[in-house]
Amino acid sequence: MKSIINGKTYFIKYNHLNKVQVKKGDSVNVGDVIGYSGNTGNAAQKAIIPHIHFQVFDSKWNLLDPFDYINTKFDSNFNPIKSNCK
Repeated sequence: MKSIINGKTYFIKYNHLNKVQVKKGDSVNVGDVIGYSGNTGNAAQKAIIPHIHFQVFDSKWNLLDPFDYINTKFDSNFNPIKSNCK
């Protein structure tokens, strides 16, 4: 998923989804379901509990720490909402 946040481009990957609810070019908003966790790919080869691997990359596809983004909430204009949540 390509996201532009504060003018910067990020790519977000959700791996192991059993079902994807969006297609290329769709816009999503806060709260929209984009897919359902699963155990596809390498996770399908074993009895593994359905889950999601969440990856974040910058515009040059350098891997970023997803923890920096997982708790971030955004408004409808894709601006980060400041909070004290941890």
